[in-house]
Parts: sequence; C-alpha cells; structure tokens
Amino acid sequence: MDVQMKETTCAGDIPITDLVFGQVNMCPSQLTRNLLGQIGRSCYELVTQKVDWYTANINCLRKQAFLFRVSSDDENQGVLNMLTAFQHTEPVWTGLEDIGVEGVYKWVSGDPVVYTNWIPNHLSPDADIEDCVIFMSRNGGRWDDVACRGYLNGNQIHSFVCQYKI
Repeated sequence: MDVQMKETTCAGDIPITDLVFGQVNMCPSQLTRNLLGQIGRSCYELVTQKVDWYTANINCLRKQAFLFRVSSDDENQGVLNMLTAFQHTEPVWTGLEDIGVEGVYKWVSGDPVVYTNWIPNHLSPDADIEDCVIFMSRNGGRWDDVACRGYLNGNQIHSFVCQYKI
C-alpha cells in the first residue's frame, strides 16, 4: 500500500501534512485524514496522544468507533504496515481486554476473538492486574497484556487506534 502525503489547511491557514495509508475515500467524512488508513472494510485512525486504556476506549466510542480489533494475520500485518508507514514504533492500545474474567479475552467491538498474536511467554505473575492489550510494532506486531493504567513501575499510557467500520 502507498502512503500519500497531502498538504491541506485548517482554520488560520496553517499547513498540515496529512498521512493516509491506502484508499481512505470510503472513511467517514468527519475524520481529518491525519494519520488515517483503510484496510479491508475498516478505516483506522492513529491517535498519537498517550492516555490510559479507559480514556482511549472512551475517545473512540465518542467518535462512533472502537479501539481496533484484529481477526486475521493479514489484518494484523496491515495494521503493522500502516503504523510502520506512519513511522509510529511505540505500542498502541487495542480493544482486547480481560477486565471481567482473568484470561477470558473480549474485543470491545463485540466481535469474537478468532486470532491472537501474543509475544512469547506473555503471561506474567502480574496477570491479574494486566487486563488490557497493546500492539507492539517494534516486536513485529506482537501483542502483550499490560495494566490498563498505572501500577508498580509507573503509568501505562500509550497512543491508540480507533477503528471505523465502512
């Protein structure tokens, strides 16, 4: 997929460079086209603001989207390619969590969990407080479960990706 850079203007005629991944013409029109990608029948918006998982989830829901989910290796690779194209190498929150029952993972979108891509030995002694899942570009798109917000060794704040069905 190609990454396109377009210079646009916003209020005050300040130039902004939008990065788009793939064909984003089917994405919701209210999106700014900044750090936006289309993979299959979904649009993905990378939000670089670092927040805890709960804040990220609420942010996506307010936009009538959800924290992104992955249902296949191709989709996982597509998200990795998009983040790589945007030169975003930090972890991002996914919509996968086991907040209700430890070890029973659910997508916030309600979709069934049919695919996972865990890092080796992702389970840790802190598993009972690691309820939210991050996607790690630097680790080839592997996933890890971490605390949804701060604990033991500081804050768990990350960028996130909102997914819009089209």
